[in-house]
Amino acid sequence: MAKFARIDNSLPQRSDLVRLFHTLEREDFTLEDMEKIARTVQNAGRQALPPLLRRLRKVTNGPVIARYLYLLDIFDDESWLNELVRITLMRTDLDIAAKTVLLAGLERSGIDIEELPFSRLLAEVGGSSPTGLAALLARGEAGFISFMEDFDCFSSEYQLVLVRLLATKNGPGAEALLEILLGYSDREVVKEAIISLGRIRRESAASVLLRYVHHGDGSFRSLAERSLRRLSFLAVFPDPAAGRESEVFFHRAAVSSIGGSGFRSLWFSRWNSGGGLDVLLLQTHETCGITDAAGYGNLTLKAHDELFREAVVEECLAEVSSDYAHAIMSDALYLNTEKGFPIPPEFYVWRRILQTGESVPVPFVPDFSAFNLEQILTSTVLFETGDTLLDEDCFAGWFPATGRVFDLADELASLQENETHGLTEQNLAILLKQFMQDVITPEKNRIARRLFLIADFLQRTGCDRELVERTLSAALNLLNEQVPYLKNPFLRRFALDSLSFARDALAEGYDPRQIDQAWGDEEQWD
Repeated sequence: MAKFARIDNSLPQRSDLVRLFHTLEREDFTLEDMEKIARTVQNAGRQALPPLLRRLRKVTNGPVIARYLYLLDIFDDESWLNELVRITLMRTDLDIAAKTVLLAGLERSGIDIEELPFSRLLAEVGGSSPTGLAALLARGEAGFISFMEDFDCFSSEYQLVLVRLLATKNGPGAEALLEILLGYSDREVVKEAIISLGRIRRESAASVLLRYVHHGDGSFRSLAERSLRRLSFLAVFPDPAAGRESEVFFHRAAVSSIGGSGFRSLWFSRWNSGGGLDVLLLQTHETCGITDAAGYGNLTLKAHDELFREAVVEECLAEVSSDYAHAIMSDALYLNTEKGFPIPPEFYVWRRILQTGESVPVPFVPDFSAFNLEQILTSTVLFETGDTLLDEDCFAGWFPATGRVFDLADELASLQENETHGLTEQNLAILLKQFMQDVITPEKNRIARRLFLIADFLQRTGCDRELVERTLSAALNLLNEQVPYLKNPFLRRFALDSLSFARDALAEGYDPRQIDQAWGDEEQWD
């Protein structure tokens, strides 16, 4: 009897994997998304490898490639290492950042990237090896950022090797980079940087150590003092002025409200000792912390003001006190630490704009002591006018573009098409109740926290007190639940607007549940 081919029943599971890999490439990708995908990949086993490697052959963005490499570590090296070597050597469409990530992945897997054929690629990227480090140092701040991008990808063992290697390099760039590493999140790296500075027989290295003793966080002060003593035995002494923090003045601080996707922007600008203006621009997320950073050095007042006006328009910034902006940044750094979300390399390089104590991770709790929260909670007027909040500029874009919202939007469209006399109030109530259960309830604490932060932003920027109270009422009633969500004017309007947004997006061809057409059918399976 003829043997029939075994039927492949894995199509639905592999289809789900491909959809998950698509989310891996979104700009608003979070640590929670990564954990979810990693669990799914682990459960799927080796079936996940072919589509994963297929995407790795095509993506060009360095951070996205790093996410795929993270998933590869779930599997045994033997199942993918040869393919990763081929991808690294064959791809000619990648920029320096993407090539560096691939080389770092090979390095973590035990491949000697300083030997042929990989040394050719290492030379192209100016990588963090004995042959490429000098070139990075010579590029100044741009090179420091490239170094930090690479540094995050290396194993902890190789990170310590690189720190020691910096002590062998001539020129002030080595000390400047080691000073940046004194603020790194890994304590072992900070410790090794202090020890390495004690091996550099230059005044500039001793000055960095003295600054750390006086202005560092104190974690390794005794170790820094020991390194200073070692240098003094060798007749190497710091510049006495290094221990005094230079007096610099803030020019502007600005913060945006929190958008529908949880992001907000922060602006810091300060006069430097040379009479120019330095700028630090941050993007933060309500659950991940600092997600992006950019710096601009030694700007003229005119160039600074032009850049600020552009940022105000693009990021919807409002000027605030520097203390408030620092509190928001410190809260974001706390989230980076708590959630394990990596701090952008640009922040490490440009945090020099900030002074001692201004970048310490501290959770932020808004102060509403000037408001009677109990009275606000029981105010019928504030509660019933809660739906008008979504007309305010600070609530622009408050629409969750999740697959479940789009599912409910499809159901709404189907009901409207099938009912002769339009959508009945009963069916609409059923749909909205489902929205409350599936979209609001699981995220109520996160939404309430966002509302409290927006209320705080409104009071800090001098907005009308009644608007602040309306926002506080929405947050308090969301947590209190004395009134069912279905009868909550703010939540009902939020649900209706979200479904309307989803329907409009579907009409324009956008659907987050669908795989982007660029993937093509051949992307799915072998």
